[in-house]
Amino acid sequence: MNELGGERRSLGEVFGAGAGETQEAILRADSTREMVASADRFLRASAPRPTPAEQRVAAAVERVAGDPTIISVRQLSAATGMPTRTLQRLFVEHVGVGPKWAIRVYRINEAAKRAGGESRPDWATIAAELGYSDQAHFTRDFTAAVGISPATYRRMESQRAEI
Repeated sequence: MNELGGERRSLGEVFGAGAGETQEAILRADSTREMVASADRFLRASAPRPTPAEQRVAAAVERVAGDPTIISVRQLSAATGMPTRTLQRLFVEHVGVGPKWAIRVYRINEAAKRAGGESRPDWATIAAELGYSDQAHFTRDFTAAVGISPATYRRMESQRAEI
């Protein structure tokens, strides 16, 4: 993708001769939905099968996403049965970030969900449940990730829900 940035190329130039039929189907489509369906079918059929290492790291990411109680790399290691160093290597190699960063992103997402669902969230309790040693650290991480403080986020969510 880095080589293609900012350039227009035909599907055939990128994916080879077999892509011409899909390109024609996309151009003939009557709706955006049909265009997306054609592209999706082609891309799914063209996608390489994940390697065992990619499958392992994908399972670890799914575990983090699905289990908000995982708040540390050590816990993820225990949950997946993979040594911490293996997790770190797989994440950096296949995800592009370390497992600690991925866990933090999912926990901030969890905090945002809670903030949207509670009338008066107890930020200190949420911070502790998400593995933060104090509310200030949680607030800094949340603000850095979301761009606004948890309290401001909550107010905005409340206003949006009223609309």
